[in-house]
Amino acid sequence: MKDYMYPSDALPVVTLALETRSLTPADFKDVVYSPTLLLSAHFDVSLTADPEYHEGCECGFDSYFTEMHHWLAGLRGYTFVDCFHTLVSVRDYLLNEIVYDPVRNPDLLAWRAGWGLGWLSALALTDRSLALMGLELLRKIVLHDESDWLV
Repeated sequence: MKDYMYPSDALPVVTLALETRSLTPADFKDVVYSPTLLLSAHFDVSLTADPEYHEGCECGFDSYFTEMHHWLAGLRGYTFVDCFHTLVSVRDYLLNEIVYDPVRNPDLLAWRAGWGLGWLSALALTDRSLALMGLELLRKIVLHDESDWLV
């Protein structure tokens, strides 16, 4: 009869103490924008080939963190304050900042789509599932954009 050595007998049990702290926006505030950080949006090439789109991506990414810098008058400087989003706050942000409005958001669709993608990509560094839900709304906004109809 052949003896079998079971893995539990062969290897010592090792337990690792894993850090359970969640990453916050402050952990990424100094990350330099790169297109490799963008979520995969699969927008039409006519949109993504526009230089405005690429500039919007970078500005939206940077804006996500810039909005968390607050001026402290007494200290004459800025401090970074983490901002955590919810599905409602992401939806409200996209509807207010990305949906075309001739007064409030008159920018080209390429710019607005890039901005939204950059902003959501920065959010994804700490909350990927929330950013992906926001990306679905962004896709709908872009698909149903009416700004081109007004030309």
